Amino acid sequence: MVAGGILSANTIPYGLAEIYRRIRPAAPPELTNSFHEPFAVAATAVFGAIVLGLASVSFIAQIERMASAWKVMETYERVTVFAAVLAGVALSIPFHMLFFTLGTWAVIAGIALMLLFIALSHSMLKGMEDALPWSRNAGGRKRSHIKIFDTNVIIDGRIYEVAKAGFLEGKLYIPDFVLKELQAIADSHEPNRRQRGRRGLDMLKNLQRDFEFEVGTQDKHAGDSGDVDARLVRLAKALGATLVTNDYNLNKVAQVHGVPVMNINDLALAMRPQYLPNDHLAVKIEREGSQPGQGVAFLDDGTMVVVEDGADLIGQKVDVRISQIHQSAAGRMLFGNLNGEAEIEEARRKQRR
Repeated sequence: MVAGGILSANTIPYGLAEIYRRIRPAAPPELTNSFHEPFAVAATAVFGAIVLGLASVSFIAQIERMASAWKVMETYERVTVFAAVLAGVALSIPFHMLFFTLGTWAVIAGIALMLLFIALSHSMLKGMEDALPWSRNAGGRKRSHIKIFDTNVIIDGRIYEVAKAGFLEGKLYIPDFVLKELQAIADSHEPNRRQRGRRGLDMLKNLQRDFEFEVGTQDKHAGDSGDVDARLVRLAKALGATLVTNDYNLNKVAQVHGVPVMNINDLALAMRPQYLPNDHLAVKIEREGSQPGQGVAFLDDGTMVVVEDGADLIGQKVDVRISQIHQSAAGRMLFGNLNGEAEIEEARRKQRR
């Protein structure tokens, strides 16, 4: 503001006097000298201070926005900006050499032309981003670690436990149109549908409490046309992201478009117990259990099998029918009974002895 006031006070009165002198060449000198009166100089100083002060505030705010955007940029985006600046400066050098000989205003025009070349270079590089060697999606081969959630997997709720267990790496991303669909479901007049929508919003609240995720910052890549599933596939393909869902149809459509998918149902199927109650196992009793009469055997993967009435069969290989499966954070434990009558009778005979 001080600089604006000083600059205006020393230039504007002279400029106004010169303009008035050219408009009215026959005007007496007293009229042109009136532009240099203290009141006129003070008024122009205040005007310049306000204008330059507002311009500087706007310029500082723009610089802060650019600095914030630079902090959250991916590395390949920073390289693109740097390449655009180099290209813009290189293209403007011949014009600078010409404009420097034409005066101050020509130099300002050269700087403006350089900024224009930088903007055009950046726009062109962004337009062919997929072909750039440093781009994240160059040649369609590179993938990001972004995980995009669809509506169904949020309502399902199991994804929260998966993320809490540490099996989801990278950024978690919720498109804004998915959030709007959840809100529409939660506002439905149908009780069951309304309950599902509210459950999804509760799951989002839990995710937001325990994890960092973005909402809607990259939705421009999804476009405005098509249903939610089509926009999800388009967004995941543009970002090189992985789509997290439990929707069978969305899973198939995404695979057709070459989008990687994490299906929660497939994960649950892969994590189901290898053995179920009433299955039969051939195991070797190795030692006594913690309770009277129990024998303990181990599977090849180290899973403990507790066998009722197996304490007297240590060292023997027996047929066991699984009765119960206990799963905990420490691992899995199987409980079973001796399946053969001869084995049970042998164990009881040994106990009587």
